[in-house]
Amino acid sequence: MDLHPTVALLGTQAQVIDADGVPIAYPEHRKATQAESILWQMAVDSAFVHTSVIFRRDVVLGRLGGYDETYTNGQDADLWSRLAGKYGVRNLPDTLVRSRVHAGSISVRKRFVTPDAIRRGESIYLRTLRRVVPSEIVPDDWVPLYVGVYVGRIFSAVETDTLFQGLRSIGRYFSSVERNPVVTNEFRCVLSAKFMLLAAHFRSSHPLLAARAFSNAVHYERGIVSSQLRRHFGRGRRRLSPA
Repeated sequence: MDLHPTVALLGTQAQVIDADGVPIAYPEHRKATQAESILWQMAVDSAFVHTSVIFRRDVVLGRLGGYDETYTNGQDADLWSRLAGKYGVRNLPDTLVRSRVHAGSISVRKRFVTPDAIRRGESIYLRTLRRVVPSEIVPDDWVPLYVGVYVGRIFSAVETDTLFQGLRSIGRYFSSVERNPVVTNEFRCVLSAKFMLLAAHFRSSHPLLAARAFSNAVHYERGIVSSQLRRHFGRGRRRLSPA
């Protein structure tokens, strides 16, 4: 941070562990390191591991007013979004913290649980999405579908297909411009992890659409997919093969 005075927020990678402290593979937790790829990751995902970050007090408290405590949850996502809109943000490639995922986690218990929290969560995603993707590529009404995945919403087949189309549109728009190879690789990994998450989410309710999500995950990053088959699908993974 001393060598990079324009960086206001710095995070690291994390080793995800379960309730018993056993490391688990969790590609959705891999965070982009470059300024550009972080902005793109923030459009579809959380780009920082909260327990890993450090930030400049004069920027966060003095200029931005700190966390917005009117949020019942998602205070960190709101702050990261406001920071990234005006200041430099980065992640180190090093894994320097462990992040425990269990049934009692705040992220599990309180994620967008009230209608107001859902609405405000959607506004955060929309704000970050519009920094990189114009509305003619992905319309505003796509965001509630995307947030719906994280709050346990029940989807129709049509809604699920629309959800996938939005992510693919983001991927095509990203790929329409030649970028730094590191940025390109990092965001392709983000998209692959998102499609794997969707494939797992819909494997029971919409198996054919889950298979399409799986195929998209393979398209963006085969390595992530191969490492996640057993965790997401176990013995049932064969029926989701894009045959």
